[in-house]
Amino acid sequence: MWQFYFITVAKWLMHFTEFEKLDMEVKLTILQTVWHVWQNLDHQRECCWTRQMFILMPRGSVIIRLEKLADFSEFLEMITLLKN
Repeated sequence: MWQFYFITVAKWLMHFTEFEKLDMEVKLTILQTVWHVWQNLDHQRECCWTRQMFILMPRGSVIIRLEKLADFSEFLEMITLLKN
């Protein structure tokens, strides 16, 4: 998923004529900076979602991955199935 966003940002930057005129080293630095900011924002979004879910999720639930909740008993059943 992150690869899609990385390529999307790179393509978006290439639409600017001023950006096209820059040296490749400067282009890469700008792309890395934009990517770093995006990663931080995405991390903050993920943390906020997790905090909300801990407050709102029913007892006995567990977060198995981002934006996915499972009942703890179902989670234990899944682990047991995967072990076998």
